Amino acid sequence: VRRDDAPNAYFADLTGYGYAAVARDAKLRWQEVMANYLAVRRCLSGLVLMADSRLGLTDLDHRLLEFVAPRVRNGEVKLLVLLTKADKLNRKEADAALNATIDALGAYSSEQADVGVALFSALKKIGVDDAALTLHRWATAS
Repeated sequence: VRRDDAPNAYFADLTGYGYAAVARDAKLRWQEVMANYLAVRRCLSGLVLMADSRLGLTDLDHRLLEFVAPRVRNGEVKLLVLLTKADKLNRKEADAALNATIDALGAYSSEQADVGVALFSALKKIGVDDAALTLHRWATAS
């Protein structure tokens, strides 16, 4: 994204989400902070959730999605789920991962919602351009 295209766009990484090697209490505090951020942050306009394509959405993913679900359903917050490590799947497994995730996200969808799912691999550059275009579209939307 060129700076002049989206001068007021910020991207926040929810560091420690899921797999941080820290004490359980610290991880729980981080998750609580993140859940509150997703539920009430007024300037939040989109959420990218990266999930291992071989595992699908975890219980933790679903718990955090529940916090932002009302905002996704009413169109206030856009959602993009990137299924990572897609290079490790064959075509049949990739299709199954996509379909399972699409089915799971049905609970967060509505007529107003902007919800997307894509296969992604940083190593093989699968889905990288599409993800970048989606983020650019989100950042430049009025």
